[in-house]
Amino acid sequence: MTTIERTAYPRFDKNINSKGIIKIYTPNHEEFELAHRIAKGQGQILNFIVMLKSFQRLGYFPKADDVPVEIIKYISSQLKIPLNTEFDLPERTRYRYKISIRKYLNVTEFGATARNVVTEATYKAAQVMNNPADLINVAIETLIKERFELPAFSTLNRLVRHIRALVNSKIYENILSQLNDDKTAQLDRLLIIESSKNYSMFNYLKELPKAPKINHLKSLEDTYQLILSMGDVENLIQDIPLAKIKHFASEAKALDAAEMNKLSDSKRYTLILSLIYMSKVKTRDNLVEMFLKCIRKIQNKGKDELKKIQEKIVQKQKI
Repeated sequence: MTTIERTAYPRFDKNINSKGIIKIYTPNHEEFELAHRIAKGQGQILNFIVMLKSFQRLGYFPKADDVPVEIIKYISSQLKIPLNTEFDLPERTRYRYKISIRKYLNVTEFGATARNVVTEATYKAAQVMNNPADLINVAIETLIKERFELPAFSTLNRLVRHIRALVNSKIYENILSQLNDDKTAQLDRLLIIESSKNYSMFNYLKELPKAPKINHLKSLEDTYQLILSMGDVENLIQDIPLAKIKHFASEAKALDAAEMNKLSDSKRYTLILSLIYMSKVKTRDNLVEMFLKCIRKIQNKGKDELKKIQEKIVQKQKI
């Protein structure tokens, strides 16, 4: 599950300072009048302003216990309401205040319409994005732009994961539809652990290509030949955005052969093909870099030899 800290979901600052409180939570004259018109009594007025300013900051109504005491103290001082004023509020009254605040801020409560809007935006984004945190941020941005109240983070998380799973399932099935029996058999063989070895060929693909050093050349060449033996995978995954290919490859690296075999055929083949593609790109880049290093080494050695010859000629001329 995606943690809230990895997203742009609004929260109260953990280390809020007095300057920040003054800038964000100072009620203006219009808000002060609105509170006195709707709420009755000092405790309710304080509650109303706290709810209003919190919503302006977050885009949703936090639980009363989640509001930092520093904010309540500051708003109390601005309203000239004693800090020991009773702060509890009946749920029915809070509900009424929420309606008034949404109307005042021209924000619509999260409901069926908001869900449809955010589903459409997230589904579109999920065609090219795969990180749940990024998709949640798209949902948040869309809701704020369309002036909808943000739902609980857990609601967004479930919605985004459902949409992402739907989009990815279609990608998996599209890949499967392109594979013939020979290709699937070839991919399946990667996951077989041969009796003479303790690991499958899939492990070779999972291993990051070694650093581009001369003594790693043979190992890199072997890895590259294995990848080339898998044929042209680019055409099979050409319709998948690179961001998703990278994610699928990372997911494949995190699984062993036994775990991969537990996946559906469509997902398993998509993950393997993505891993093959990313390994090919990385290995090829390393081979090119290694070749360039070899050339530079030869050039440098040649320069050193030339310098020695020149020095010998100078010495003979002096004699």
